Amino acid sequence: MVTSDKSKRDASVENKITPLSASEKSRPVPPGLRVLAVDDDPAILRLIETTLIAAGHQVMAAGDGKAALALAFKMDAQLVITDWVMPVMDGLSLCRALRENPQGKKMYVLMLSSLKGEGNLIQALEAGVDAYAVKPFTPKGLNALVLAAQRALLT
Repeated sequence: MVTSDKSKRDASVENKITPLSASEKSRPVPPGLRVLAVDDDPAILRLIETTLIAAGHQVMAAGDGKAALALAFKMDAQLVITDWVMPVMDGLSLCRALRENPQGKKMYVLMLSSLKGEGNLIQALEAGVDAYAVKPFTPKGLNALVLAAQRALLT
């Protein structure tokens, strides 16, 4: 019998797959979060939405901080993912406004920004941001940041 290189590779891959252990099978999957994505770049919003919806989260979107502020309270967002530099109301002003409200104080705020440097990180954290990441980001990296937010929210 002649075997192709593809069938050899497929068999090799199958041999490397390890079944889940009993503890891994029983590990609870965290429930999806109510996420508000805020960015003035429609392409970034689409990337955040598609990534997080695929991961089981409910996602709403806003193009600026002012629109996001009203929507965050209306949808009772658990996680707000915001850009820093936006028209009308920037991400820092949004975060400060959220933190002035008891409901907003419970929200986890993740800032995704193109602004680099320790000074920007410190300024964001002092404004009430919970986590800060620099753009560009990958879907895998975004999912990891959201998982960290889930852990913080669920404890």
